[in-house]
Amino acid sequence: SLAHIEDAAIAARNIVRRDEPALSRDRRFLSIAYVNSKTLEGHRTVWSIEDQRRILDVAVDPFDPASVQSFGLDGELLAVAPGGKPRLWSLLDGSSRPVYVAGEATISTFDRSGDLMAFGLRSGEVELHSRKLGGRWLRLRGLSRPVTLMVFDDGSERLLAASEDGSVRAWTLPRGDLAFASGH
Repeated sequence: SLAHIEDAAIAARNIVRRDEPALSRDRRFLSIAYVNSKTLEGHRTVWSIEDQRRILDVAVDPFDPASVQSFGLDGELLAVAPGGKPRLWSLLDGSSRPVYVAGEATISTFDRSGDLMAFGLRSGEVELHSRKLGGRWLRLRGLSRPVTLMVFDDGSERLLAASEDGSVRAWTLPRGDLAFASGH
């Protein structure tokens, strides 16, 4: 509902970065970003909670907001965008593949089904990709500063995005019509 979007918009203005560490939705994996104090190299490490083993260690810049991860619904995919270049990592075998976006990604998120992936860009645009459709599906415009927060509603019928200047936009899906605008 529109009231839900307005509440989320107010909350989005107060969020700059996701909290660390992160737990997958299925609660099987824990992700932690850290910096080696001697080498100043950043890493994102994912641990299996069940068998208490490290299953993934990816070099990232944890001070770069684009290095913040998003777990897929099944807990088997992790999206990380070090240097603004998104990659999908399999938590089953550690393999990865690039996700091509038209610009520099600042944040990524999955919808509840795990099919849709949204990539916020430094330009203020949002790219939606569908795993079922095999790639880029929709480009959303309306923000003029880098995207810092994105969230799908429960039914994946709307996507809310906020930029670093506090502006908020919500679009209806699947068409991408602007449903709500607040700020610049």
